[in-house]
Amino acid sequence: MAINQQYPGTEKSTVRRAGIIVTTFVSFCFTIGCTYTSVALSQQISSSMSSGGLGGSSGPMVGGGMGGILLSGFEANPGNTYAYIGTILPVYKSWSDSIVQRYWVDHLTYSYKKDGQIIHANSWGGEASLGYREAAQWGRWGVFAGLLYRDTHFSPDDPDSRARGGIVRARFQFEGERIITDRLRASAITSFVPGQYSYWARGRLLYRVGERVSIGPEVIGLGDPDFNIMQYGWVVAGIRFWSQLDIGLKGGARMTDQGTTGYAGIELSHPY
Repeated sequence: MAINQQYPGTEKSTVRRAGIIVTTFVSFCFTIGCTYTSVALSQQISSSMSSGGLGGSSGPMVGGGMGGILLSGFEANPGNTYAYIGTILPVYKSWSDSIVQRYWVDHLTYSYKKDGQIIHANSWGGEASLGYREAAQWGRWGVFAGLLYRDTHFSPDDPDSRARGGIVRARFQFEGERIITDRLRASAITSFVPGQYSYWARGRLLYRVGERVSIGPEVIGLGDPDFNIMQYGWVVAGIRFWSQLDIGLKGGARMTDQGTTGYAGIELSHPY
């Protein structure tokens, strides 16, 4: 092909861009499909509980809710994506609402520089953990501990990476929210995976502008020995879309060793 003779690497770049587009689209469809399937299922469960089919009105509660909460979301920027779906629910209906279990499945792609070349990573993960959450007039806090399985592949391969291949490791998460005024609240979440030395941390300051909708800035930091990323963005949370499905939208700047790009994301939550 004449164009490839004139511009070496054009064909590889085109294939890589196509792969990024396909990965982004598949991850987005994975998130939306899983969310709506889970919402439909949770509504059936809630209906059965209210009619006595699954234990009646004495079913498990989380924070005074109907049982648990479904969480899902998708985030993307050029060459990087993150899609997840998870749930938090009580361990057992007769136990305290504060003792909960957490299940999580996600898909992650990212890239970083090493020895003068760009390494592309593709990773699937799953987690099961136990936690304790407590709410008060001032806000809430929680802590989780569990096991994480993650299978990560690199192109080109990076044999020295601690994240390479299928690995089971412990994972810890801490979270908290402080109610500053009746309209303003600050929140923070941080997680750490020993052995891989990976971390993820997020802080938000949200101001309620309506009955449910809140807006405000967010700061996110994540990484491991291979890479470090900082994100600075803006969030619109609490958009009620369908039934009890809440939507959050966010976007901003993402800074890596390859430069600064934009990012955008969507977050979905639904109690059941």
